[in-house]
Amino acid sequence: MSKRYLQKATKGKLLIIIFIVTLWGKVVSSANHHKGNPLTQEKPSDPQGR
Repeated sequence: MSKRYLQKATKGKLLIIIFIVTLWGKVVSSANHHKGNPLTQEKPSDPQGR
């Protein structure tokens, strides 16, 4: 029974981690989208002219 519980707990933790990472990625990308990425603003010699 302990093995079965361990598998379920591991699966649940994995799903929670994936959910948090996805949510964090969405928050970061939306924040960068609205205020602009500071890394691209620091480089004036961008060949694409952004």
